[in-house]
Amino acid sequence: MTDPHIRTPQWVLRLDSGRGDTELAFPAQGDALSALAAEARADWSRVTGLRDSQAPAEPPADDAEAIAVYFTATRETYSLTEEHDPAILAGIEAAILPREGIA
Repeated sequence: MTDPHIRTPQWVLRLDSGRGDTELAFPAQGDALSALAAEARADWSRVTGLRDSQAPAEPPADDAEAIAVYFTATRETYSLTEEHDPAILAGIEAAILPREGIA
């Protein structure tokens, strides 16, 4: 049975990192991207610590640029999709906002 309190649509962020997979639901696409950028910035030392890194010493202020540089350098992956099915959303942890990253 699905939870009637789950609001749809939700934006589902799936992150595949070296520390395991994470799956979170956000009320808006911008919230998910902000959390993803915060996660990239919080873990920026992984990018600058890579032997062949061309990344700047500090993460970019622009969310999209921080996300792109981080995920290109680390070769981790993520997907962000809009989900309308309450049955699927019932099995995904809802993100608590504001949030300083995903970990």
